[in-house]
Amino acid sequence: MATTYTTLLKLAKPTQGELDGSWGTVVNDNITTMIEEAIAGRSVINTWSTNSHTLTTADGTTAESRAAMLSLTDTGDQLGTNAATVICPALSKIYIVKNAVGQAATLKTASGTGVAIPNGTTSILFCDGTNVEEAINNFTGSLTTAAIAASGAITSTGDITAAGTLLATGDTAAGDDAAIGYTAAEGLILTGQGSTNDVTIKNDADADVITIATGGTSVDIVGDVTAATVNADGDTSAGDNAAMGYTAAEGLILTGQGSTNDVTIKNDADADVIEIPTGTQNVTFAGGVTVAGDITLTGDVTTASNANVDINPNGTGDVVLKTDLVSVGGGSEVGHVSSNGAYDMKISTNSGTNSGTIVITDAANGAITLAPNGTGIVDVQGSMNSSISTTGKSIVFGF
Repeated sequence: MATTYTTLLKLAKPTQGELDGSWGTVVNDNITTMIEEAIAGRSVINTWSTNSHTLTTADGTTAESRAAMLSLTDTGDQLGTNAATVICPALSKIYIVKNAVGQAATLKTASGTGVAIPNGTTSILFCDGTNVEEAINNFTGSLTTAAIAASGAITSTGDITAAGTLLATGDTAAGDDAAIGYTAAEGLILTGQGSTNDVTIKNDADADVITIATGGTSVDIVGDVTAATVNADGDTSAGDNAAMGYTAAEGLILTGQGSTNDVTIKNDADADVIEIPTGTQNVTFAGGVTVAGDITLTGDVTTASNANVDINPNGTGDVVLKTDLVSVGGGSEVGHVSSNGAYDMKISTNSGTNSGTIVITDAANGAITLAPNGTGIVDVQGSMNSSISTTGKSIVFGF
């Protein structure tokens, strides 16, 4: 009978009495060449036909498919930017594959789907006689590496400790329980799902610091927020408990609701300074108001019950009412203009410059003095009959 060959490694199996005088050569070639090639050999794949390469096989002589290691390169940039495919025999075999072609390369059988090896990485793969699969996907002990590159998922039942950094290179997906991802547009991505929160950031005491409620887009911060500036970019809504917003038309917006006030601004002593009572458009100032410019009012100025409205200019400043008519009195009340306290009251024009005056003296039996300016007169017009009272202290004009 003629020499036969093994199915997996294609080693020669001479028959009894065959190869007289050359037996040693055949045995040496099997042991020193082909078995060594299967255990420690390396095949360099650097020629490609339409972005693929089929590993060579041969009975009783060296072949690419027998090598333990496959080194994939791309001499002359034959692949360009296209992914590579390497086709191996549909036979049970372990391969160590190093990919340096510039893009992903897939090791597969002619009818299988295979495994894609990312560029610049090395994979241990296993052909089960039908398809190529990952040879190692589970570690029962500790794993220490300088770096880990995975095209699929890594599942760990224990902690993962890294002396360096954890670099995510892919996007997360809806439905991920707890995932870290990255895209060039979004940067670092944290995605999760829970019955209460989708994302929870805790401190060392296992207390919540930042939470994103399940299915929501709002962020709940448990403690204080310290920031150089806070820039709101959306409008507030009716019913907001305490919200800060912004629109191009309204600018900064403060919206709130409370049982007493909707908005309350306090000082460092926790005392109210400005209040907007609940459901109203009124503003209450607890203290004084200092205004550098004009005040424009579209409604009334209303005080608390029976309280005065005090206008107190600073220093020698005056109160100037820029209108042609000042009305006093309201309802059934008599209009009444008076000095503020036990002081005389003077009426003049142009702040007293070239003006006559009327002075009402503040005193019991005080006089009212009409003093024209210069040679001016006191002109009382109308049809009147004048008389002097019996007291001699007043002039009475009768119509």
